[in-house]
Amino acid sequence: MIINNILEKNNICILVGLNSQGKTTILSNFNDTNKKNAIFINNEVRANEYIKNSASNSPLIQWLQKLIEIKDIQDSINKQLSTIDLDDINRISKVDISLSSSMDDYKGLVKVDIDTASNQWHKPGSGETFLAELLLVKKMLNPSIKNPIKYLIIDEPETFLHPSLFSSVCEVLNDISNYTKILIATHSPRFLECMNIDLCSVAYVNDGSVLPLMSDSEYKNELNNISLYSTILNYSDDELGKKHCYKSIRKLMSNFDNYFNIFIKPKIIQALFSKIVVVGEGRTEKILFDCCKKEKASMYSSQIEYIDFYGKDFMLFLAEAIQKIGIKVVLIFDRDIKRSDELNLSLNKALMNFPNIHFEKEIENYLSIIKEKNDDNFKSITSPITVYNMYLDRNKELFNLMNDLDELIKSIM
Repeated sequence: MIINNILEKNNICILVGLNSQGKTTILSNFNDTNKKNAIFINNEVRANEYIKNSASNSPLIQWLQKLIEIKDIQDSINKQLSTIDLDDINRISKVDISLSSSMDDYKGLVKVDIDTASNQWHKPGSGETFLAELLLVKKMLNPSIKNPIKYLIIDEPETFLHPSLFSSVCEVLNDISNYTKILIATHSPRFLECMNIDLCSVAYVNDGSVLPLMSDSEYKNELNNISLYSTILNYSDDELGKKHCYKSIRKLMSNFDNYFNIFIKPKIIQALFSKIVVVGEGRTEKILFDCCKKEKASMYSSQIEYIDFYGKDFMLFLAEAIQKIGIKVVLIFDRDIKRSDELNLSLNKALMNFPNIHFEKEIENYLSIIKEKNDDNFKSITSPITVYNMYLDRNKELFNLMNDLDELIKSIM
């Protein structure tokens, strides 16, 4: 029901989450329910094998089987194939596709040849073959051609796909979604980001349970539901003038649509493939996390993601968004005790409600790697190599932090 609701509103539904949580099972069950009007591209077989005539479960054979049910075989196949014009595919893409019918045997109902201009042998790799397959499916499902297909189901389209082809594949899928509903399961944050869809088209799967995400606009509206942000929005210009530290955050909030799309939405997507997310303010916290991961080499490490979040002003917004999905959050932040403004004090209080490691001034102060002048306003730029050297030298303060982070993560698993 949840999948149907998402597809009804958006035409695309993408299932995400950790491995072995039921995404493929959901796809298979959906396909079983809609067998007469669905094409299922399974990830268990390589793309360049899957499209061959010998594969009885290839998208082409599935499509033709459904056509056979409603037409006379020979005439209908020839007629349908003759309506598919591949010239535009071959003109604008690196892959050339030819399509012909053959009645010599059942599995030879259709023959597909794929050529490529990418190498001297004109032989496509698995990624280009998959792209060609999707381009052909796009032609097959075009509304100008009568066909019974309502759903395209794909399990892990990123499998065997070269990173350079992500954008091309996602562009084709978005085009197909204009007239065919698409259900996808993916393990790739990059693929999901390249799809460039509203978050309400995404569902988080955890142990068989499906949780639809809010829409982009709903996430943006959540900002107003957090009191410390709404307070800043309601300040007059005169009040802002007296609170200089709020000017920059007010500027971001006044253009929050763009800020959300560029800086926050990718972080939410990044979190969707993890069990626990560690959100830190900057690069020193990232190095701490990397060192901890290398040192501990724990079995849980692959299910834990670090998110670098450009300071803490919107850290509360991100942490609450991730936590509502059902993903656990650990925060690493500086309390900045020299800042006594209302925003900093309110943020510190709110962030302390999450599992966290915090520093009264800054993590660089704790590790003694910043230099301050007498005016107490100057600090040198922290070089990443400084922290790495501390790790190599087995620095006591750094290792204390690593142990604290490791124990904190273990405590919430």
